Amino acid sequence: MLQKLDRLAESSYYGTLSMSILIGSAMGGIMAYFASEKQSLLLVVIGLLVTMGNLVSNIAQLPVKFLVRMSLVAVVVNTLIILISVFL
Repeated sequence: MLQKLDRLAESSYYGTLSMSILIGSAMGGIMAYFASEKQSLLLVVIGLLVTMGNLVSNIAQLPVKFLVRMSLVAVVVNTLIILISVFL
């Protein structure tokens, strides 16, 4: 499944960069809001490290394979932190 996503992302590299930056930034901002409402500095730091890693890899224009995986990791981690902040 990841190989298919890699091929799709390779066909539109700069579109992939743009969408990854947009989605990663939005998810990071939402995560920071919910984690700070919970007053959990640890969750904020973990989420921001992953989000900033995603953004830096996009700005550095790393290979598509790495960008896709980094973006997926950032979305999954931020989603988990949001769920933890809301339900615990």
